[in-house]
Amino acid sequence: MGGPDRGSDTRPGDGLHGTDAPAVGEERTDVEPVGVQPDETVPFREAIRAWVAVAAASFGGPAGQIAVMHQQVVERRAWVDDDRFLNALNYTMLLPGPEAHQLAVYLGWLLHGTLGGVVAGTLFVLPGFVAMLLFGTIYVLFRSAPVVPALFFGLKAAVIAVVFLAVVRLGRRTLSNALLVAVAVAAFVAMYAYAVPFPAVVLGAGVVGWVGYRLRSTTPAAPAPPAAHTVDGEGVDDDRDADAADTTTGRTVRGASSTAGPGHAPGVTAGLARRPTWRGTARTAVVWTAVWLAPLVPLVVVFGLGSVLVTEAVFFAGVAAVSFGGAYAALAFVAFLGAFRNPGGLDPLVAGLLGATVAGWFTYLPSYLWIFVGAPYVEALRENEALSAALSAVTAAVVGVIANLGAWFGVQVLFAERLTWTGVGARVVLPVAATVDPAAVVIAVGAGVAIGYLGQSIPRTIGAAAFLGIGLQMGVG
Repeated sequence: MGGPDRGSDTRPGDGLHGTDAPAVGEERTDVEPVGVQPDETVPFREAIRAWVAVAAASFGGPAGQIAVMHQQVVERRAWVDDDRFLNALNYTMLLPGPEAHQLAVYLGWLLHGTLGGVVAGTLFVLPGFVAMLLFGTIYVLFRSAPVVPALFFGLKAAVIAVVFLAVVRLGRRTLSNALLVAVAVAAFVAMYAYAVPFPAVVLGAGVVGWVGYRLRSTTPAAPAPPAAHTVDGEGVDDDRDADAADTTTGRTVRGASSTAGPGHAPGVTAGLARRPTWRGTARTAVVWTAVWLAPLVPLVVVFGLGSVLVTEAVFFAGVAAVSFGGAYAALAFVAFLGAFRNPGGLDPLVAGLLGATVAGWFTYLPSYLWIFVGAPYVEALRENEALSAALSAVTAAVVGVIANLGAWFGVQVLFAERLTWTGVGARVVLPVAATVDPAAVVIAVGAGVAIGYLGQSIPRTIGAAAFLGIGLQMGVG
């Protein structure tokens, strides 16, 4: 997977010149996108506007957030190509903590280095964090008001559509052969029917991808395709619009006229300016670990070692370091309620707001540590085909994991009653068809049509669904 130059073997979408690459551990200053001059890099202000747009549209949990990032950064602005986006996604899926936030940090780092990663990650997380503060406040002050559950009814129904569309879009881009389809299906079954832990699913998929690559590499190579014509000394296939399946790694290689432009993504520069060094890696790890844990000192000094805020800080730091999956935005809500109900000497509402802030800091700060330490090596190893095949299988498994989330959420929201079937070691939650909620179905289908076919924005659709939910639930609409 990535940063090293590869002579004349540069593939469409890699985004780097073909020159002699230094060994890992040496610094590098000559990285530049193919055919793009330095003044064509993405302006920082434009990147900020893009991350604000991503943050404003990031509904539907990790699935919806990843889909929005792809739409904004790859499809609409063509700053990062599909291949590099998926490699970044593969890496973040292996990390503990909030994968969508980590992906935002990674992409920001690619565009504008460390500062870009910090800005992208901060802007990405702020709307969800503020929403959790708002929801927590509304819950403790107005939870008996009927409008609150009606509001969430419409939101939950619309989120089903967002997750479904994310599965479809991600699946189309990643499930390029039968093995990857099988991995996605197996991941779905493993989680939905057998409750296999997320880390085990991801690691198992990586092993399958690696073994699959090794088995393919031992078979005789297929005859070479006809020679492509040459442009500036590099082979370019005449069918630039075609997506070719890479039978060695199992990945899909985009044609040169894809949304990312002719063989490059003009935004990818800053994060690749230097090759990683062990000294630099150690320095980065120390700095960002210190930033992550620094608030513990004032919390202990001001509130005491046994206070609820210190307890939550330690707890959520541990969660961020060892947990995998999603729904991390909800942790701020949980911390809000925990501190609200155990305020100590503080006003309960103030304690709740501080608790949510503590949870947000100790949950999301590790993302910067994992990315700034690991992303340079991910890019440096981007052309390791065995590793790329393993990570491609991880992404395929993620499609199944997101489908599992959507199926579970859909069953819970669209049906009033459910039953559990057990057999052959499985435990499957099934909906009772007679208890389907027609209003929820109408909102979910309408949101899917609005976003997927009419091109409506996610925030606008979610807002409309919320108001429609209020009307249907309260007998106004």
